[in-house]
Amino acid sequence: MSNEVTVPVKYAEVVMQWLNELGYTHCFFVAGGNIMHLLDGARKTMTCIPTVHEVTAGIAAEYFNESNGDGRAFALVTAGPGVSNILTAMSGAWLESRELLVLAGQVKSSDLAGPTLRQRGIQEIDGVALAHSVSVNAECVIEPWTRRKLVDSLLSGRRGRPGPTFIEFCLDAQGAPVDLADLEREPCDETVGPASGHLVSADDHVEKVYHLTRKAKRPIWLIGGGVSRETADLVKDRLLATGIPLMTTWNGADRLPDDAETYFGRPNTWGQRSANALLAQADLIVAFGTRLGLQQTGFNFQEFAPCADLVQIEIDENELKKGHPIVDFPIQADANRLLSLLVDREYSDYSTW
Repeated sequence: MSNEVTVPVKYAEVVMQWLNELGYTHCFFVAGGNIMHLLDGARKTMTCIPTVHEVTAGIAAEYFNESNGDGRAFALVTAGPGVSNILTAMSGAWLESRELLVLAGQVKSSDLAGPTLRQRGIQEIDGVALAHSVSVNAECVIEPWTRRKLVDSLLSGRRGRPGPTFIEFCLDAQGAPVDLADLEREPCDETVGPASGHLVSADDHVEKVYHLTRKAKRPIWLIGGGVSRETADLVKDRLLATGIPLMTTWNGADRLPDDAETYFGRPNTWGQRSANALLAQADLIVAFGTRLGLQQTGFNFQEFAPCADLVQIEIDENELKKGHPIVDFPIQADANRLLSLLVDREYSDYSTW
């Protein structure tokens, strides 16, 4: 008979341990009573950086991750005004398709107002309802979740098209004593990738895009923010060696060096005149990882790239089907993978173009 005794630990500390194991190292926060346990757990495992406003915490976490440095960051805010204040940062990350993990406090589960009362707990507001429209996922932890459930929720903003993930924790759930072994009993999927039920393998489209580019006389490859900095760094030399004229969107502006011989600027409604003029003369545009929104195409989207066949490689099926601009070859696939496969091919001589 075993004499081993299971020592309960506070759930908030378990959550921070799991975050640490997922690579999170930094917490940007504004303190408050309804995150007392989460903040206490964070200070033991994270570099905790206080900010003067929740919007600052959200933007700091977003750009910490966007900079591709060591570790990952999340924002931690209290219930009520803490949640409502960070919505601006979440809205920005949502529109820019960037990961942002926001952990928030909530009143005790016994103090939740429910469907009829406007408020019961102090500073209580329905954070999930507020965050829903600008989140990939918004949920409330009323009682401790298993590792499998929490990790799946945490990583939802990094799978497929990125965006904010919002999870609020009731105060009693944060402080609840839990059995770590019991919460980790189920295996969980901690992989991050372009998960989508309708996502077609990029490998299936390599030949199509390659042959379109080879036969074009005036091609342009437009690199968007959906092409990660990591991918851009890995393929940069091979991409420039193809000789294909390259441009970037606003969010992809730092993916290529401005002084590269085959880089021709940033076309859009506030872009460079020369880049827009060249785009209007192209006979093929391959757009990698960009939704081709109205800022990119102009409001008169019918005249966007009037001489070109347009290929759009985008992870979000809805962006391919929105109807503007008119896309000749929509491809729902991971732009990073497809670009990586295409740069090793041999292309035509486009020097006269």
